[in-house]
Amino acid sequence: MKKLFLWFLLPITGLLFFCCNDNKTDNEQDQEVYIYVGPEHHTNHELSWFDVKWTDDGQWEKLYSLIFTDYEPGYFYFIKARKEFIDNPPMDSSSILLHHIETLSKVKE
Repeated sequence: MKKLFLWFLLPITGLLFFCCNDNKTDNEQDQEVYIYVGPEHHTNHELSWFDVKWTDDGQWEKLYSLIFTDYEPGYFYFIKARKEFIDNPPMDSSSILLHHIETLSKVKE
């Protein structure tokens, strides 16, 4: 009976360790990205966002999760940022956070 129990317990234990791996996949590792940031930082009630483009000819879209400490209104920016993936974020926030690393270009509007 003990052998039967061990043969049953061993695969389940191995399966639990395999499934609970906290290592991030290559797609979830922190990455460096380049983005264009518009000249205005918008706020509306409790929300704040930047207008960003991911490519030079892309469309402007709202980005709520950019931490940009050196921002000055009235300038277009091209920046390098670190894309951080958040484990278990709150339901009403993004699972991706962007941290400003370096300003590559700053042009007056």
